[in-house]
Amino acid sequence: MSNSINNPKMKKSIFTILSITILILAWQLLTMLVRLPELVPSIPHLFSTLVALFASGSFYQSVMATVLRGTIGMSISLMAAMGGFMNYFVRYWPSCVPFRSFHLYSWL
Repeated sequence: MSNSINNPKMKKSIFTILSITILILAWQLLTMLVRLPELVPSIPHLFSTLVALFASGSFYQSVMATVLRGTIGMSISLMAAMGGFMNYFVRYWPSCVPFRSFHLYSWL
């Protein structure tokens, strides 16, 4: 029995479960002390709202729109960075002379 308590994986999982339990209890205590559900919602209300959010279709549409906007933004920044790289490459490497006729952002 004492061997299982000294197991590092067991200790880690016990500390994790204990920490989450303390956090949930502290949140619930704060909810009871503050008494403003708009500011600090109770744990049951929080979970029910979260379940309702995951059940709605608009949540996943919003997530996909956010991911798409992030991907587009990263692509634009990559193209801008590559444009600066191509500008350096064309300017300082004589073998790239044929590319000098292209405007820096003409491929965007």
